[in-house]
Amino acid sequence: MIVLRKLASGVLGVVAVLLVCLAIAEVLSWSGGVERTVSNAHEIGRAFGQASAFVDSFFKSHSRLPTESEFSAWAVTQTESVHSAKNFQFITSPSQYPPELAQRFGPPSPNSYLLRYWRGEWFEYYASWAKASTLELNPKNFYLLGSSVADGIALLALGLLVAVVAKGVLPPPNLNIERYKPMQDFRADLNQYFSYLEKEFGFSLLSFSDQPKAFDNFMATYSRAPIDIRIIRDRSQVFIEFRRDSGPWLQKDVLLEEIGVPRGRFPNYQVGDGDELWSGYDIKNQSADLRLYLGALIEHLPPAAQPGS
Repeated sequence: MIVLRKLASGVLGVVAVLLVCLAIAEVLSWSGGVERTVSNAHEIGRAFGQASAFVDSFFKSHSRLPTESEFSAWAVTQTESVHSAKNFQFITSPSQYPPELAQRFGPPSPNSYLLRYWRGEWFEYYASWAKASTLELNPKNFYLLGSSVADGIALLALGLLVAVVAKGVLPPPNLNIERYKPMQDFRADLNQYFSYLEKEFGFSLLSFSDQPKAFDNFMATYSRAPIDIRIIRDRSQVFIEFRRDSGPWLQKDVLLEEIGVPRGRFPNYQVGDGDELWSGYDIKNQSADLRLYLGALIEHLPPAAQPGS
């Protein structure tokens, strides 16, 4: 009983300290962090607008959506910036749309498309059928109570309350408390399923990030000149992209379809109320797929567009 009380007191004490630290950080950083995030969101929104204007104009002229390569050819002509359209992914297959977008924007209409942008911590999307994006442009929505000061005061009060409770349940001293295990390192997942890129195919791991910790997300980039491979896991779905000579990123599964490898090699499975997801995005399937078709993918990968060409 004494051990349990001390464990409970320690947990509450840690929570109290974290809440006080969050309160201080919230108040001290209120003038910069959210404003920068919203400013970046506006910049991404302008780039979404430019990209959607190109796609809509192309559709009017050709009575069809551009292919991914046609979109990429346009994107590389855009001004270089942190959040430019050069880094957008152009998706036209509804089976590749995240299910939560249909819940947010409604079911996609014919000839709809999706723009996806990796923001460094999460994906932002532009859904053409709703003419809307996932970008958050209202600073108040980043706070629980509408402002950093109000949130900071609430967190501070809650932290002090938890500290009082922790002191109340604290047993006599000199008892050991087990430390908590750190959060899972998702690099182990990457090594488990994709270490063969280094061991068998001579690629080097250039970068890896699973920060901040959210779901099981991570992003890793491998390179073997002139080929780069980017592996992204977003809420248990794995996406793999290729590029040559720092050209635009191209989706592995789109490239495979171009060389005659059908998506039907992996079945769909049911999620929720009648929704379906393609099992090909499972990390085990993506790992086996990449290993099997890596040579064919590299051979089919088009060269990067040369300046002025």
